Amino acid sequence: MNKQREHSAIALFSGGLDSILAVKWMQQLGYTVHSVFFSTPYLMPDKAIKSAEANDIELIVRDITDEHLKIVQHPKYGYGKNHNPCIDCRALMFQLAGQMLDELGASFIISGEVLGQRPMSQRLQSLMQVSKGSEMKDLIIRPLSQKLLPDSKPILEGWVDKEEMLDLQGRGRTQQMELANRLGIKDYPSPGGGCLLTDVSFTLRLSDLINHWQD
Repeated sequence: MNKQREHSAIALFSGGLDSILAVKWMQQLGYTVHSVFFSTPYLMPDKAIKSAEANDIELIVRDITDEHLKIVQHPKYGYGKNHNPCIDCRALMFQLAGQMLDELGASFIISGEVLGQRPMSQRLQSLMQVSKGSEMKDLIIRPLSQKLLPDSKPILEGWVDKEEMLDLQGRGRTQQMELANRLGIKDYPSPGGGCLLTDVSFTLRLSDLINHWQD
């Protein structure tokens, strides 16, 4: 492992392979990483908690139900599949992570997003919309794809060496699985499941509930 780095990071942690890789990659480079899961009644923390425990990652869980319901009702960037405000959701999470920087003594924020992996929320334009919408644009690093992305403050200020970042892209998982093997990560969930806001039956019930609130 490299020497301990001066600047630490907050990670948006979902419990999936990409978020595990982002945390572990930065840790093996010598960064202290504070992993955070933002929870709502339809974004439950169980998977993330189990995944964190299996991979020796300390996890902070914060409930953001009130803030998240507001964007579910009125997303600036619209919905993805069914009732899922993908871009607004990511922007909110980066924004809330930014509000925790002083609390945790961290300097920047990371995530496991991979360029081109998701058709709505992880295209280059979408990633930039997320960054801008969060008001954290200059403090976001996406370690798995940062070599392919515009430089932000941590790189421009020398907190993070861009050459130590990765250039993963696309929807396949082969590169991620190879990287997991290199990092000694053996316990990670299979892809799938997704957010309940992408489920037809759930979103119909949620829409009905929201309409009643507005009556």
